[in-house]
Amino acid sequence: MARLAGSLALAGLIGGALTACGSSDDKTASAELPVPGTGTPSASTTTLARRTLLVDLDGVTYDALRQGIASGQLPNLARLQPQLAYSGGVLNDVSQQPNLDAPGWATLLTGTWASRHRIFAIAPGQKPAVPTLFSLAKASGTSRTGAAVASAPLATLLAPDHAAGALDTLASCAQDATPDDCVTRNAIQMIGRGDYATVVAQYHSAEDVALNDGLASSQYAQALARLDAAVGTLLSETAKHADSQWLVVVASSHGLNANGRADGLPEVPQSAAFIAVNQDENNGQRGSTPALPATVAGLYRYASIADVTPTILAHLNKTPANPDYAMDGAQLIGAQPPTLAVQIAEDNTTRARAVLAWSAPASAAITLMRDGKEIAKLPAGTTTYTDPLADRAELQTGKYRFSYAVIAGTAARAVLTPQISYIKAQPPVPLAATLVNGLTVYYPFGQDPQLTAPVDALGHSTMGPWAADANGGAMTADPLGGHGLFIDTNIANAAGYDGYRLTPQSSSQDVVNSAVASGGAFSIGFWYKAPACSTNTVGEPIFSNKTGYATSGGTAGIIISMFGCGAEFNVADGSHRTDTNSPYIPFSENQWVYFALVVDVGGKTMSGYVFDPILGSQSQTHAFAAGMVAAALAGVNQSSEVGFGLGEDGTGKFYMAKNGQKAGSYNPSLATTDKPMQMAFSDLAMWNRALTQDELSSIFLSQKPLSGLLAK
Repeated sequence: MARLAGSLALAGLIGGALTACGSSDDKTASAELPVPGTGTPSASTTTLARRTLLVDLDGVTYDALRQGIASGQLPNLARLQPQLAYSGGVLNDVSQQPNLDAPGWATLLTGTWASRHRIFAIAPGQKPAVPTLFSLAKASGTSRTGAAVASAPLATLLAPDHAAGALDTLASCAQDATPDDCVTRNAIQMIGRGDYATVVAQYHSAEDVALNDGLASSQYAQALARLDAAVGTLLSETAKHADSQWLVVVASSHGLNANGRADGLPEVPQSAAFIAVNQDENNGQRGSTPALPATVAGLYRYASIADVTPTILAHLNKTPANPDYAMDGAQLIGAQPPTLAVQIAEDNTTRARAVLAWSAPASAAITLMRDGKEIAKLPAGTTTYTDPLADRAELQTGKYRFSYAVIAGTAARAVLTPQISYIKAQPPVPLAATLVNGLTVYYPFGQDPQLTAPVDALGHSTMGPWAADANGGAMTADPLGGHGLFIDTNIANAAGYDGYRLTPQSSSQDVVNSAVASGGAFSIGFWYKAPACSTNTVGEPIFSNKTGYATSGGTAGIIISMFGCGAEFNVADGSHRTDTNSPYIPFSENQWVYFALVVDVGGKTMSGYVFDPILGSQSQTHAFAAGMVAAALAGVNQSSEVGFGLGEDGTGKFYMAKNGQKAGSYNPSLATTDKPMQMAFSDLAMWNRALTQDELSSIFLSQKPLSGLLAK
């Protein structure tokens, strides 16, 4: 996992436009050099050519930056007075996206979240679905744009802009022996020419070092010092050009977890980024380096990485005109932008309304836009507006999202709404009738809120607490109009048992054993809700027939587990493992989502699916690891005494084992390493065949229990 160098082919896309890369003789800038363009441009500088430099420092965490500045180890970054910012969008909002490289790069370079730019992960052939900084900066102008990048996936992501002429120079340094030096040298060449209005320099070495050596290592500290020196070199180069007013922005695309890994999860360290600008920001946060807040919500009072492109465009006087403003971020220099929140109100099946609320400078007149069209002009001081949507043709034809923008004076901000639909105009998606085929185990959990002993509607298995004196189960409202099973693993007995278990009546009715014996396939699906993301350092078992407390996911069996608010689907034979942790599939906390695991034993593939009302449908399919012995998938469930754990692993003692406590004296309140969780399940089913994605989608979209099919 070094640099993903060469992982994506670039030949033919970039071709001769790449600048040759090699070792660099560039000298670092003195910390005493002035920062070009510091402060608000004065009358004497407004006639200068406006130019911008964006430096992306992947893997430089906010905490490491804060500590390095305090200790004097990062003098060049300190001169720019960085401020705390957030990545990953807003948790449980339409804007939420994984804290990963490609989504972060796309946000930095478009001013939008993945709900608009549609880049959710690293994959070949992607391009942002909205205009980039380069195409916006080139609008109505002849100045050149250029990028020097250390990551091959970013070069591939930018290749369409280069091919279209929006990006004049694309220098890929991924194959160079010293990528950082290559990036610095190419950026200096573009700055020095004097005809580039926009230059992007992307460095990735800190993320590589963090992954390989850890955040506390001397290697990571040295990597940060080298990057600080590179920033100083670039600042020194921009200072040489007295005929230009340079805006310099240095930012990170996302944070890392405590282990130095980019796992994509919506937690505080991963969502903490930073932005440093060489001009006075309009949000009053310049040089503010507070300690990280305790929750992700605490980050939202600061800037976001979506503010970078609007800030650069504001300096270039290229902010899109009112009808075209569709960026989630807003400028950090110049006129103070408004805030904007949009709430959709639906009245039964007949109408919907959008309620807009904002804050803006009291002296600024307000213009409201919907999908690029003006819907209202309001006097200064107005802070709310209700948009009646009953007659919108879009809503009569199905689900739709509206993009609202509020313009206060010369500054703007946009918001993309969640999907809106009339129930009457959009009939519910029916359950696929084929879902009864191969259905072997099914727990509807029932309509009775007092029901605490779940019953298999097909009579092929039993379910109950691992121990009668450790019954942490209760009924809870589910998304299907009925009730699901709520499990609290804080309720346990002294022997260490907690959670529930599902036990097949026989091996022939055990979908895993049957698939292993026949070389067939099996599917497991259920509605799931976690009241909160896990804060533990290891995965929490959701559904498993294996010993989950071992140190490796290679333990024989299957497991669906959660890391933070990310889902991992894993199969293993004791020596080999196949799982979906590159990255984990994110899901929303405190929301009912649908999980499905499909394993084709004969075809040796595993697929994990997560259907989320906010993040949409996501899946990963992986071939079995070479040498995997499929027979071991049965895990500890090869014994008839144990089955599948719900909220537990296949032993029922996960939390006791992870906390190093002994059977007979287990006390969950003393758990320190891995604290017990609360989880909810509904409409749990198993099939002795591989379900298709369309069948699984019908379960999620119909919002109907499978019992409706059995009654026919």
